[in-house]
Amino acid sequence: MKFNYKFFIILLYTGFVSLMLVLVYKCVHLEVDVIEKDYYAEELIYQQQIERQQKSKDLAVQPSWNLSSQDIVFTFPQLDSNETVTGNVEFFCPSDGSKDKTFRISVDKNNTFSLPKSSLISGRYKLKLFWKSGTVEYYNEGIIRIDA
Repeated sequence: MKFNYKFFIILLYTGFVSLMLVLVYKCVHLEVDVIEKDYYAEELIYQQQIERQQKSKDLAVQPSWNLSSQDIVFTFPQLDSNETVTGNVEFFCPSDGSKDKTFRISVDKNNTFSLPKSSLISGRYKLKLFWKSGTVEYYNEGIIRIDA
C-alpha cells in the first residue's frame, strides 16, 4: 500500500481532532478545589485583619517580645485609654501542625505578659499576636525560635 499526501493529511487532521476532544473531555470533568467555599466572606474578614495591622503600625510604640532563659516576655505599649490589654497569642509552626499553640493574653500592671518556654516544643514559629485595648483591635506578627 502506497501512502500519499491525502491519506497523511486526513490521518493528521483526525489525530488532531481526537486529541482536542480528549483534552476538552478532561477539562470539563476536572475537579477544581478551592480553599474556601465562601471566599467572599473570607475576604471581608481578611480586610478586617489588614485594618488591625494598619492600626498597629500607626502606634508610636509597637508591642515587643523577648526571650529569656525561662520565659517569653511580651510587652505592650501604654495607650491613652486605661483599658487593659486582652487577646490571644498564637504560635504557628509551619513544619509541624501538632506544635501549634494558642494562649490567652493576661497582662500585669506593667502591660507585660510572660509565657513559660516549657509550654512550647522547640522549633521555629510564626508568632501571631491578636490584641485589643478597649474597643480597638490590633494585630502583629513575627518569627520566633524556641531552643531546647
